[in-house]
Amino acid sequence: LVQYTQSIDTLVSNSSTGLNKAIGNFFNAMGIYAANPTSKPQAAAISAAANDVAQRMAGMTSLVSQIVTDAKKGLSDTAAQVNTILPALAQINQKIIESRSLGNSSPSADLLDERDRLTSQLQKLVGGQTLINGNGTATPLLGGMPLVDGPVANKLVMNGNASDMASAVYSLQSGVSNTTIVSIKKLDGGQAGALLDLVNSFAPKINQRLDSLAIGLVKVANTATSSASSGVGIFGFKVGSSTYFNLNTGDPTAAIPAMASDSDMSSLYSLLANSSNSMTSLGLIASNFVSIAPQDPSRYFDG
Repeated sequence: LVQYTQSIDTLVSNSSTGLNKAIGNFFNAMGIYAANPTSKPQAAAISAAANDVAQRMAGMTSLVSQIVTDAKKGLSDTAAQVNTILPALAQINQKIIESRSLGNSSPSADLLDERDRLTSQLQKLVGGQTLINGNGTATPLLGGMPLVDGPVANKLVMNGNASDMASAVYSLQSGVSNTTIVSIKKLDGGQAGALLDLVNSFAPKINQRLDSLAIGLVKVANTATSSASSGVGIFGFKVGSSTYFNLNTGDPTAAIPAMASDSDMSSLYSLLANSSNSMTSLGLIASNFVSIAPQDPSRYFDG
């Protein structure tokens, strides 16, 4: 998990690329302009700072999207590795069974070493537990279900197309009937456990925070300049051919809190926890966040 997410830490903490630094610069520019609202250079500084915020927001959302794509590929690659180990372990189990049927009281040390090596590899990849049966065979369990049952190997597959799934899901399929034994969205250990957590929990929460921040910026900045009513805004959301920048009235934007306090931001974050909320459905998300600040400073005065 750390390996995949360290790029986010770097981007956030770097003063030259961090989103928080850009937002601070933007509100500083707003404060300087408020003290001298007839200054064209200070008005131009607002647009420059707004453009920087939008660029860094785009960089952050793009990075999170790339991390998710990479993690889903990692999950597919992990499943492929697992599916090379399972048949090999099933063959070892078969050889252990056969050696006992020949009257051997204990399988050879080589067979047992290979059994342990394969089960150790499985645990590094997907976690889970391994049962060593009375006859010496191994039964690795995932989600309480066997990956290998004696001489029969089951199969781990990704559900759907990894490039467009909203969340990552594994299916454990029977090696006999190819039917799904269990669907898995969370694992407590292994490489796959970290990647499932990244795709299904970590990244969605980062996006939820970015969406909250984007909506808050659009509402606060456009209200503060008092220019949204005259057709000029600072930030907005570009959704297809439409740009939304007046979030003060109308459904579904009427659900957005006033953005006057930290508790308002917390309320907005909670509202966005429901993926079917009206704001997300409309496209008011960080990946659609843009600067619409006027490049001509006179527009701040002339509307």
